[in-house]
Amino acid sequence: LGRLRQRLCLPERYLLYLGGFDRRKNVPELLQAYSLARRRLEGLPLVIAGRLPARDTLFTPSPQRIARELGLGEAVQFVGWVDEEDKPALYGGARAFLFPSRYEGFGLPVLEAISCGVPAIVAGGSSLEEVAGEAGLVVPPGDVQALADALVRLAREEALHARLAAACAPQAARFSSAEMARQTLA
Repeated sequence: LGRLRQRLCLPERYLLYLGGFDRRKNVPELLQAYSLARRRLEGLPLVIAGRLPARDTLFTPSPQRIARELGLGEAVQFVGWVDEEDKPALYGGARAFLFPSRYEGFGLPVLEAISCGVPAIVAGGSSLEEVAGEAGLVVPPGDVQALADALVRLAREEALHARLAAACAPQAARFSSAEMARQTLA
């Protein structure tokens, strides 16, 4: 984590989004929620990782443009593509993993985050609720205020954070390859 923090100029504590940028990922709403919550987050920055869109379109809105329009400045840090071998450290250094996607077939980034002991905030209504389980908070998809409130709760409420973090390993273990094979056979 120390080497990655130095290489990517990561802050000591941060919230993390890692994923794509098409509309279903809800990154514009995540940035709006962060903007609403920012003062209550006491300086906790948002790190956004993933290959940024080549063009700003309706399907892939530029998160950098949206962050500028919201006046977020350096409170949001874009680190770009992250190699697979760096992901555990990136996840592990986060206070919380944010994945408010409207639809996912599974939600591997959420499983990766909780496997690293990092609680998640996910949007309800898809597979993400099942993946996050007791290791995450679920907000209604598209509810910017609920997402902002969840960011603040997970950032500031130590007991909540500790409870969700303690649930990470057992929840992640539910998705082992052995368990998948057992359920498939059944």
